[in-house]
Amino acid sequence: MGDILNVLASTPLPTILVISGLFFILISLADRVIAKIIVPDTRKNSARIMGIVLVAIGCGLWAFQPIANYLAKNTDGDTTGPRPAPNDPASTGPFVIQLYALSSSTAAESALRTLRVEYPSLLGTLEPQIRSIDDPTRGTLYRVSFGTFATLGEADQRCFLLLQKGVEACRPVPKN
Repeated sequence: MGDILNVLASTPLPTILVISGLFFILISLADRVIAKIIVPDTRKNSARIMGIVLVAIGCGLWAFQPIANYLAKNTDGDTTGPRPAPNDPASTGPFVIQLYALSSSTAAESALRTLRVEYPSLLGTLEPQIRSIDDPTRGTLYRVSFGTFATLGEADQRCFLLLQKGVEACRPVPKN
């Protein structure tokens, strides 16, 4: 029983909702479950509706996960500090969008090539950059970033579009 609870605790909520919804839909289609439980017709409709609702909510959460990460300002452990507010004079350029902070230059170069191939319409015209920084807790990191944006808003918008297309993380940062 403890193993089942550990697996459930580490399973993403959208997955649990979809699996639960599919279970309810299956119950709504069955006359008997394991030849012991009889499902009355009045309960089948309730189970079907519950199943459809759970599947829809689970799929919706899956679809909006990149946007939720963006809105939560997922920072990937970077230590560049807080971003300026949009009205702050420090929010005007130049900015770049950082997509990765990796521990090896080889991994950073590979990630840069992959991103350019996977997202040519959003990254193809932007200048790619790999810059090393020394992080006191994680050692040397290689930042993979693209572009130069005049304002924080422009960089935010490009990150939003990339996250909608499936990029795991994107963060506007000042160009140094």
